[in-house]
Amino acid sequence: KLSNKFNVTPLMIWGDPGLGKTSAIYQAARKELRPGDKLITIKGSDLIGDADPIKKVMDSPENKFVVIEIKLSNENIDNLLGFTNQETGRIEFPGGGSNWRDLVRSKEIRGILYFDELNLVDSNMWLNQIQPFFDPQHDDHNGWIAPQWRVMASGNIGEKFKEESITFSDAFLSRVHNTYAMLDEHGWLDYVNKNKPDVDPWIIEYIADGIQNNNDWEMRFNDGNPSNDGASNRLNPPAPEGRAQV
Repeated sequence: KLSNKFNVTPLMIWGDPGLGKTSAIYQAARKELRPGDKLITIKGSDLIGDADPIKKVMDSPENKFVVIEIKLSNENIDNLLGFTNQETGRIEFPGGGSNWRDLVRSKEIRGILYFDELNLVDSNMWLNQIQPFFDPQHDDHNGWIAPQWRVMASGNIGEKFKEESITFSDAFLSRVHNTYAMLDEHGWLDYVNKNKPDVDPWIIEYIADGIQNNNDWEMRFNDGNPSNDGASNRLNPPAPEGRAQV
């Protein structure tokens, strides 16, 4: 379903941390692979420094599908996004960032340009450095990204992220597809019961108790343990020795 969606319009996935938003985007990328294609992932940390992964990918003769993942919380985000030199009109990367923009303008390579933690972007960065990738009605959209590249983003939502979140115009939102990821406890338990994956029993009990008691609980870290404010201790079972807490 995701693959079909992003072939139509840019896709934004919103939800709580840890629900698999990034995993869903990589799953969609794998569905786009053609016979003989190699999936290549380039992350923001790969783009800072002396190495030039973009040139290596562009020069490689192999068939490929590329995912460029830019995490907007990256401390080098200004170097990663680059800026337009008003005198020359060229994109410059002041801290040695690699010019990934050449890659997403390439008509010879297919891929996904993926912005993670979109809730952290400020309005100036959004309008000048990111929105043109998403918005087909932007004056220079076709100059920013080639038509066989897809644009995706994910962001965290919820009360604790409200102060960080940017507000998008209704006109813009009408031109993108918004998907909201939610925890499906019943679906998860059904999957576990049918497929018998290697899941610790205490985790299964933890989720099952939450469903049984109709607790609208939120997974939190409390001295290394998931907790539920006001809920019984049954919803915060100790992890077996040698096992990490969720």
